[in-house]
Amino acid sequence: MNKAQSIRNKIGKLTPGKVFSAKSLNLDGTATTRKILSRLEKKGAIQRVDGRQGFYFIPKQGVFGTVKPPRGVLVRALLTDENKGYRSGLSLYNKLGLTTQVPGNITIACNMFPRTTTVGGVEVQYRKARAPITKDNIPLLQYLDVFMDIKNIPDTTPGKIVKQMKEKLKGLEKSDVKRMIKLSDYYPKRVQALLGALLENLCGVEAAKPLKKVTQSGSIYKLGIKECELPNRAKWNIR
Repeated sequence: MNKAQSIRNKIGKLTPGKVFSAKSLNLDGTATTRKILSRLEKKGAIQRVDGRQGFYFIPKQGVFGTVKPPRGVLVRALLTDENKGYRSGLSLYNKLGLTTQVPGNITIACNMFPRTTTVGGVEVQYRKARAPITKDNIPLLQYLDVFMDIKNIPDTTPGKIVKQMKEKLKGLEKSDVKRMIKLSDYYPKRVQALLGALLENLCGVEAAKPLKKVTQSGSIYKLGIKECELPNRAKWNIR
């Protein structure tokens, strides 16, 4: 089997609307591979994703012509291919069920410099991640991002978010909790205070002890959370 046939076979197994790159299909990045993909594009077998070099999708025909891949598919393809970032911002908060508001763009926290681009007709904002990114710590960083933006998430309140995040933190292993505490050092003290209050509430004083240092400065963290929503807020200087 020659190289062109091998590539056609791999692409033939993909479903309509699927976004892919040479890397995601384990293809080499040689000029020969690029020429084969270019020929397939000219034949209409694949279509290039606008604004993202090296990304293609399998055309899916709708009533009004070719249907572009949904933004969720684009995000997964970008993150899988680059392996350098994670979903954040309003699109993350919507995915976690914290807000019903659907964003007009996608935010990706990454190790690269901040920039804004358009991919497949969708605006993608890359912002600098606060902490080093690894596959295992992405969910923990996403939770910390929620705490970071808790006052700015639309169509909800900080108190409602606290209630929802309590349930999500319950599902973490002890090892995850320890890693999350370490990662919180990269975030503002108000994030550490909120994490500490929630962990103390859920797991006890000892679990939150490493974070207690944030209360020593005497700073007050105005997060808009009521005492009935977080009974131990005063101990963590949260208002």
